[in-house]
Amino acid sequence: MKKSVFWVCVFASTLALACSSPSHAAQFWLSDLGPLDGQFDIIGISSTATAFGSVSPYGQGPAAFQPLNQPLQVLSGWFGPSYWVAGVNASGVVTGSYSRSDVDTQKQWGFRLTPGSAYQPLKTPTGVAFSSISALVPWGINSGNRIVGRCSFNGTDRAFMNRIQVDFNLRKVETTTLLSTPAGYNSYALSIGEGNTVAGSFSITGSFGIAARWNPDGSWQVVAPSGSSGSAATCAAPNGRVAGVATYTDGWHLFRTDSAGVPQDLGSDGQSPKVRGINSSGAVVGTGNSLTVDYPLYISPGGNKYNLNTVYSTVSPISRILNAYSIDESGNILATALTFWGEKRVVRLIVINAE
Repeated sequence: MKKSVFWVCVFASTLALACSSPSHAAQFWLSDLGPLDGQFDIIGISSTATAFGSVSPYGQGPAAFQPLNQPLQVLSGWFGPSYWVAGVNASGVVTGSYSRSDVDTQKQWGFRLTPGSAYQPLKTPTGVAFSSISALVPWGINSGNRIVGRCSFNGTDRAFMNRIQVDFNLRKVETTTLLSTPAGYNSYALSIGEGNTVAGSFSITGSFGIAARWNPDGSWQVVAPSGSSGSAATCAAPNGRVAGVATYTDGWHLFRTDSAGVPQDLGSDGQSPKVRGINSSGAVVGTGNSLTVDYPLYISPGGNKYNLNTVYSTVSPISRILNAYSIDESGNILATALTFWGEKRVVRLIVINAE
């Protein structure tokens, strides 16, 4: 009986929230998708709500991923205890990196893990000698199984793309290529969108980064917002829009571009906000910290900024949203949340009004 009263109270309070919200404001309905393993230091959630992260905080030690409503899968293998998950795509293919000692140098290498298969170390980039590489670190993967990241060799950092294609003899051929980069600059690929646009940055050694994107044809563009002293593009939409963070004299700002790569300053947001997703309409999600504590960030297609905890309704026992990780083309958001009794869950915020 008490439980019934509790649910009636929750429904009444959330319905009141929905009805009291201005009709023009962003609004979402929260759907509970399932629990997260208590060991998780969560790094992200894929488009199928597969969570991925590290079993211990800060990426030190075993990495893991957790398909929705299934047990935690700790990633262990022949390469030893120091490895990290960087991403997982809609098919459950995981990418990340691990450290091992080669001769007298500690090196970091990338891997691909397909469900039901063995670990596959990523192939060395074409034209780069294996002995010269000190790190090959993936940072993103899309549903086409293209992996992007950073390759360090001979004192230089270069963005790379790894992919597996089928040749004329129907054989799968793996290639890793360095992405085109301005002469004299280092480059870093941080994410790849579903349309194969790559988000990242350029830099000169010892300087702040400059936000960049690589188009599907391989050409690059600087997309740094005007007046910023440092910036990085951290996510990409299917239509080529990218979003990221930039530094100014008054602190950190968020920015996004249109599909042509023209940047728009979205305003300041405390120290080190995180931008994790953007869709083709320009809606952005991540984590802001312009408040006294971090909050789940949503920026509408119109450019208005919201704490997601103020714009959702639900009848589930969710007390608050923690972090927002991805947004789809319809405007629906995947996030982590806490219940009233402190259990961590995966949730989907179904858009009612994107604003």
